[in-house]
Amino acid sequence: MKLSQKSIDFAIKSAIEDTKKEVFDTFQSLETEISSLYSGNGQTPFVTFNFGLSTGFWGREIQKGILQNRLIGLGEDHRTPVFPKLVFTLKDGINLKKTDPNYDIKRLAVECSAKRIYPDILSYEKVMEIYGFFVSPMGCVAGDETVDYNVDGTDYSTSISEMWDMLSSQGVKKQVNGQDEFIDLSGVTVNDSHRSSLEQSNVFRMVKNYNNHWLKIATTDSEQNVFTLTCTTDHPLAVYERGRVLADNLNTGDKLIKSLDSSQSLTIPQQDRLLEVVSIESVDIDDPSYDLTTDSDYFDVSGVVSHNCRSFLTEYRSPETGEVVTYGRRNIGVVSLNLPNIALSTSTPEEFMRLLDERATLVHDGLMYRYNRLAGTLAKNAPILYQYGATGHRLSGDEVVQPIFDNGEATASIGYIGLHEVATKFWGNDWQDNEDAKAFTVGVLERLNYWKSKWADETGIAFSVYGTPAESLCSRFAAMDKETFGEVKDITDKGYYTNSFHLDVRKKVTPFEKIDFESAYTSLSTGGNICYVEQPSLVKNLDAFEAIWDYMHDHVPFSGINTPISRCLSCGYHGDFDADVKGFFCPECSNRNPETIEVIQRMCGYISSVGIRKPISGRVKEIKSRVKHG
Repeated sequence: MKLSQKSIDFAIKSAIEDTKKEVFDTFQSLETEISSLYSGNGQTPFVTFNFGLSTGFWGREIQKGILQNRLIGLGEDHRTPVFPKLVFTLKDGINLKKTDPNYDIKRLAVECSAKRIYPDILSYEKVMEIYGFFVSPMGCVAGDETVDYNVDGTDYSTSISEMWDMLSSQGVKKQVNGQDEFIDLSGVTVNDSHRSSLEQSNVFRMVKNYNNHWLKIATTDSEQNVFTLTCTTDHPLAVYERGRVLADNLNTGDKLIKSLDSSQSLTIPQQDRLLEVVSIESVDIDDPSYDLTTDSDYFDVSGVVSHNCRSFLTEYRSPETGEVVTYGRRNIGVVSLNLPNIALSTSTPEEFMRLLDERATLVHDGLMYRYNRLAGTLAKNAPILYQYGATGHRLSGDEVVQPIFDNGEATASIGYIGLHEVATKFWGNDWQDNEDAKAFTVGVLERLNYWKSKWADETGIAFSVYGTPAESLCSRFAAMDKETFGEVKDITDKGYYTNSFHLDVRKKVTPFEKIDFESAYTSLSTGGNICYVEQPSLVKNLDAFEAIWDYMHDHVPFSGINTPISRCLSCGYHGDFDADVKGFFCPECSNRNPETIEVIQRMCGYISSVGIRKPISGRVKEIKSRVKHG
C-alpha cells in the first residue's frame, strides 16, 4: 500500500512534535532528579550545563527545552532550581547579533536569566583570547622577528613570516572573526631556552592576526648589546621575577631573558642572561602579526625568551595524539592565600611582596602534600573515579593513581581572596582610580602566576591561579584577622573579605564601570574566575539586560547578572529579602518559614537557596552590603 503525500507529511510532523515534547520532558526529568539528589552533607550535586553553540534543528530544540523548563520552574510553586547551573555561550556569528541564526535563543536565555538568574554567560571570543584552546587574537610578534625551528628533521632560521609562508601549505584555517588565520601543525619544533639550557618545544599551531596595536621594546645585556622586539601590546613575555607579563604592562628596568643558541654552553641560568628593558615605544605598523602555540608555553624569538599566545598551563594535550583533552580532567585541590593578612602584617607594598613570596611556599607545600598523598592511593579506593572512566582512565584496582596526575593532565589551584583589602591597606578604600594601586594589585596576581609557572616547570603539575569562591572563607579569614589585628576600617570591620579580584561590593558604579575594572584581572586568574553585576529587576526591560550581557561578552570571559528573584509565597512579595542573625525573612510580612519563602542569592560563582540553607554570617553581611549597579 502506497501512502499519500498528505499521510507522509502528517507522520513526519507528528514525529517531530512528539520528539520535541520528549526533549522537553527529558530535561524536565533530569532537572528534577538533580534537584532531588543530596550528598551526605545535604548538598545538591554540583552540575553545570554549558550550551548555546549548536545551530542544527535538534540542537536548537534542546537549547530551547533547557531554557523553557528553567523558566517554568520546579513543582507546584514553580521554584527556581539551584542546580544544574546553566551557562550560555555567546558567540558572534551564532547568537550574538540580531542577524545571527540563534539570536532567538539568546533572547530566550536573556528572559530566563532575568527571571531565574541563570544562565550565566561565557564569551566565546574572550575565552579563546585568554585560554587559547582554539585560536587567540592576542599576543603576537612582527613578521620580521626571527625564530629557529625544525620541520621534519630539517633546521631553519628565518623570519616568523617566512616560517608561516613555508608551513601554510599544510592548510590555513580562518579564525572565528573570519579574517585572522591559523595552521594546525605536526612534526615542527622551535628553540626554547626558558630553562637553563636550550631545548626544543613542539609547535601545535601557528597564528596570523590582523588589527594589531604595536610596541617596540629595546633591551640591553650586560655587555650593552642591544636587542629589540616588535610585538603587539598584548603579547606575553617572560619577565625575570615577575613571570608572564603582557607587553603593555612592561616597565623600563624590567628584566627579560636572553635566549640561548647551539654555540653556547649547555647550561646558563636565567639570572646570568638578563636583558634590561631600556625603552618601550608605540609604533605604527600595518602588517599582520604571528605567534606559535607550543607545549611548553614558551619559544625563543629574536634573541628573547617569549611566552606564546596560549595563556598559562591549563590546556592539556594527549602525548599520543597532540589533541586537546577535556574529558576526565581532574584537580588535586586548592590552597588559598589570605591576602589581607599579608597586607596587615606588613607596612609597605614592597614588604607585602616579600611576605607574599614566603606565604606562596606554604601554598606549594600544601598542594604537594596533597599530590604526594596520591602515591599511596589505589584505584579501588574510588572505583568510579579511577576504574570506571570518570577521570578518563580505567585503572586496575591495585594500581596507584598518582601517575594520572602528572605531566599537566591534572591541575593544582593557587587560591586567593581579598585583593581589594590589600590595596585598601596601602592606599585607602577609594583606590580604584589610583594607577599605582591598580598596577600593584595586577602585580600581585602576576607574582602568583610567576610561581605557578615555576612550579609547573619543576613538577610537571599544571598549577593555576584561582579566584577562590570563598563561601565561608570570606568570613573565617576576616574573623581570624580581626582577632589578631583588631578592627581595621574597611578591612576587618566589615565581617567579610571581598572575593578574589572583585570590586568592593559597596561601590556605587555602573555595571559597565564594574566590568571595566575587573576585566584587568581575568587573564591572570585563569584557574577560575567570574565577574557579576547587581541589577534591579529588568524583566520588563530585557533590552537593557541584553545590553549588559553584550558588554560582558566583549570584556570578560565568564559573567552573570544578579537580579532580585526571591519571593514570599504567603504574602506575594517579590524582590530582595532582609536578613538578621537568624537568617533571611520577607520584608513585607516577616515570614521566614523555608517552606513558604524562596530566597535565591548568588553566593559567589553559583546561586543558593539561602532561605533553606543559611550562609555563614560573613557571607550574609557581604550579601546585605551589595549595592545595585546603575
